[in-house]
Amino acid sequence: MLRPGMPGPCGMRGLPEGRPRGLCPSCGIQSKATRRLAGPRRRTRRAAARQARNPLPRPAVGFTFLSMRKKEIKTMQLGSTVTLVYTGKLDDGTVFGFATEEKPMKFQTGMDMAIDGFEKAILEMNEAGEKKTFTVDEYGAYGEYLEGHVAKIPLEQIPVNDVKVGKRIMLSSSEDGAPMPATVLDITDGLVTFDLNHPLAGKSLTFEVELLEVEDAPEDFVSAAEKAQHLKEQAKLLGGDQGEDFR
Repeated sequence: MLRPGMPGPCGMRGLPEGRPRGLCPSCGIQSKATRRLAGPRRRTRRAAARQARNPLPRPAVGFTFLSMRKKEIKTMQLGSTVTLVYTGKLDDGTVFGFATEEKPMKFQTGMDMAIDGFEKAILEMNEAGEKKTFTVDEYGAYGEYLEGHVAKIPLEQIPVNDVKVGKRIMLSSSEDGAPMPATVLDITDGLVTFDLNHPLAGKSLTFEVELLEVEDAPEDFVSAAEKAQHLKEQAKLLGGDQGEDFR
């Protein structure tokens, strides 16, 4: 902006009284210097007009970049380790199990650490924060209820002192001595009736699940099914039938 004593385009100095600021006092032409000086004021006026129309302050550039940057999201895959909360219910609404945020359920998929139907439904979920309600039938849960898994054993053959109806005890398999959980159904005339079925066998299970965390699968992850298949193939190569079922 032209000020007193500043030369105008014609070289004349001075700013007569009453002449607009920024104009040559002799020729009345605005010089480049005065336009440059006046530029910031014009921009300031336009900024003031924009501010009046939109009074909200614009965020700083750095803040805008950080807030718009996408957060890295880990997605589900076989071998992922998941942390979740759930509530499990029977068809009549009875709650048979649950996990809370204070004590969540955590397991690695693909390692036979959960029933098949439950794990399959979890693998169909995507990321932490997702919620899902689903039902698993008896075949994807603990199998059919088999009447042949109910047996009677003389009381004196049971290596447990406190045997009561409804109690779960561990019996030894007659084949390989492996422990088998059983439920006492009845005690009559020195005979104890045991149910070797899982308590949830033959039942459909409904789960309400929320994923809390999904961890990526290791690059060298090998599932339990793949390991079992490998052992089975090795057993065949050795000429034995021991590899029929390693799972």
